[in-house]
Amino acid sequence: MQVLATSGLAAALVAALVVGARLLAVGLRTRRAPELAIGVASLSLALGAIGMLASQRLPDLGGAAAFRLYGAALVAIAAGAVGMAIGVWRMYRAGQRWPLFACALLGVTQAAALWARLASGLPPDPGVVPPSEQFLIGARLAIYAWATWEAFRYHALLRRRLRLGLADPMIAHQLLLWGVAAASLTSVLLVMGVSRVVWGQIGLLSSGVLLLVNPLGLVGALCIWFAFFPPDAYRRFVLSHR
Repeated sequence: MQVLATSGLAAALVAALVVGARLLAVGLRTRRAPELAIGVASLSLALGAIGMLASQRLPDLGGAAAFRLYGAALVAIAAGAVGMAIGVWRMYRAGQRWPLFACALLGVTQAAALWARLASGLPPDPGVVPPSEQFLIGARLAIYAWATWEAFRYHALLRRRLRLGLADPMIAHQLLLWGVAAASLTSVLLVMGVSRVVWGQIGLLSSGVLLLVNPLGLVGALCIWFAFFPPDAYRRFVLSHR
């Protein structure tokens, strides 16, 4: 039952690791900023989530070791959020200046919040959510909500261009899938953030969180996989129903 209950979370983590590794490889080969940024974001978020799980679930870890792993997970998740912000900027707003300043501000403020959280040396406490941790939760939500909005906005733009024959229908569909995947991830982060701040739950595997995270993870995993690596049969299906 536990395996079934965590299947969505596991699928999302595997998809993020594979997609992140492949995008990072493409970015290193082509030197393109969007692929590099999204690849780093996907890998960092997945590794951070795995580290968070390990810090809370491995019985042989001592308190100090668990806190170090927890801190490394926080750093990885924050790095993934900044990478996502940079990727969104480079994909959708490359000709504008304000996203550059927004990414720099997010990077600096998250670094400061991380330093404050880790310098305290306090392990996660169900009864206390430090302001620095609340800020990190809010910053992640803002970044992934922005990614969701930009994907749906650009998909709507391409849909209008499709009517004039000025856009690729497969690219428009992939943007829709990416938007749904980003919305699923934003929802997962929202559920986790609310459960942490409001109810004091720690971790990804608490029963209440799993009821919502599991289906969202499955949807996100499927959408992110088909968005970046659509099989030929799926391409033909999409193009035949344009």
